[in-house]
Amino acid sequence: MLRRLFALSVPVLLLACNTLSSATPAAVPSTSSVEATRLSPTEIPTPTVPPEPTSIPGWLTYHNAMIGYSFDYPPEAALTMSGVTGYPTEELPSGVEPGQFIATLEATYTEALCAGIELPSASFVLWASDDEGGRYAGPCGVSGIGVYDIQTEQSPITINGEALTLKTTRVYEVGTDTLVNEFGGVSLSDGTRLSFMSHWQEHGLTYEDYLADRAILLQVMSSYRSDP
Repeated sequence: MLRRLFALSVPVLLLACNTLSSATPAAVPSTSSVEATRLSPTEIPTPTVPPEPTSIPGWLTYHNAMIGYSFDYPPEAALTMSGVTGYPTEELPSGVEPGQFIATLEATYTEALCAGIELPSASFVLWASDDEGGRYAGPCGVSGIGVYDIQTEQSPITINGEALTLKTTRVYEVGTDTLVNEFGGVSLSDGTRLSFMSHWQEHGLTYEDYLADRAILLQVMSSYRSDP
């Protein structure tokens, strides 16, 4: 297990990805003022994404030269990045102090191991594969939730030429139809993880606002490509 510089205690843990240093923490917020009705499968919009990675006119491009990938994002989005946050305990060399080892890792991994964007009601994060240094970062994005009812959905998505299955999780107050959170993600064949998460409640926004931002995030995910 990774020795982290933080702790998380939750009744139910759902694996998703890492919290960025400059992004809003992905904990499930209070829902005292949230009123949402559970949608039936036929009422929930099916995300539409470009069939292949594409460069979107007017958007900016984030490029990670260390790992070798790029993705596009809208100019109004806030770019978020984080690097080394810890390491597997068994990797600490004999006679080396933890602080020294962290400094060595930071000198080795000089670019972001987690990178993403934040929109008003949702955010996206990419977590590098373990082989590319991802085991020294994270967790990126959602790391856990409390006791809630959950509903999952799978849908197709194409990223970097790979036909993949995107898993979306919807979180409800126990025994009610009150929707309080939603997140989703997918792993590429090389171990790279891409995910999105909602936070419309934190900014006094609506589920419809989130759906609009989620559509943008799915475009961001589909624009991911490996650089030559």
